Amino acid sequence: MPIDSVVAFASALERVLANLSVDTWVAMPAEALERAPDSTAIRFRSDQNGPWLELAIETEALPSLAELKLNLSDWVAAALASTQSVASLRRVNVSAEPYRWFRFSSASHTFCLGLRVFDEARPPAGVLDDVEVEVEICFGATRMTLAQVAALASDQVIALDQHVDEPADLLVNNRLFARGLVVVINNCLGFEVQEICQ
Repeated sequence: MPIDSVVAFASALERVLANLSVDTWVAMPAEALERAPDSTAIRFRSDQNGPWLELAIETEALPSLAELKLNLSDWVAAALASTQSVASLRRVNVSAEPYRWFRFSSASHTFCLGLRVFDEARPPAGVLDDVEVEVEICFGATRMTLAQVAALASDQVIALDQHVDEPADLLVNNRLFARGLVVVINNCLGFEVQEICQ
């Protein structure tokens, strides 16, 4: 089973539980986690170049798995075993990134687990929070020849290509990030964000 859908993998986990228990198990999407997740998660992928899938589980679910003689790593491996082996599997800290939560229910047990696709190229949440970037406000632009620039003198006015009623651009590291209005705050210029562009 290719790991390209968290819903498909949740269904595979559901089938494993059904084979291990006399109860009938149902996995349904859950809006949010009601109880705290365990501090570690399982991250795995089916081939060395494929995407990682990460699984987190609430702490209260662990006794239920123990009762079924199943640990988290074995459960993941069993869910993949019908079509392929697990190329890589590791335990990691539970991520700050959001998971898609599923509620697994039977006649005697109910617990939630979360799944998310993990992109190794993307830094974990919070890692770049303290990195400083250059922020500029652009009111407009124009093109001039070198001769026109050389001829500039005091009191000369340069017309820009932006109308006075048009929003200004907020650039982050020279890339457009937002648009908004230039305002005055305590005799200093400020910027009121009206639209996030990316």
